[in-house]
Amino acid sequence: MRLGAVLHLPERYDFADILELSNIRQMTEVLLQRYSPYPDAAAYFDGYTLRGAALSALSVPTTIITSKDDPVIPVEDFYRLSVKRPLQLIIHPYGGHNGFISSWRGNTWYERHLVDSFAGLL
Repeated sequence: MRLGAVLHLPERYDFADILELSNIRQMTEVLLQRYSPYPDAAAYFDGYTLRGAALSALSVPTTIITSKDDPVIPVEDFYRLSVKRPLQLIIHPYGGHNGFISSWRGNTWYERHLVDSFAGLL
């Protein structure tokens, strides 16, 4: 589902009842059941869950950025990863589930980090 589709097809996408739910997990469940091929959030998350040695065969530099206060992915999951080159794991103390805001303009601290990382590869 693309944002453009939501804006241009209001008769198909009605989020009024979803916005009244009390937490993101409930919202996710309803969104997935209503607008995706997944039966529930468990099936959806299982689709991109990394298990075991899933990251052991990386051949390109890879950075995972997360935060200790992410309400969606528990930070404990990242502490269990086997981290070795070319994987870099950055666990920020704050940031939620992608809210690493560094200015009132909505800039994020990781934008600068990514630019620096890519420049280092050139």
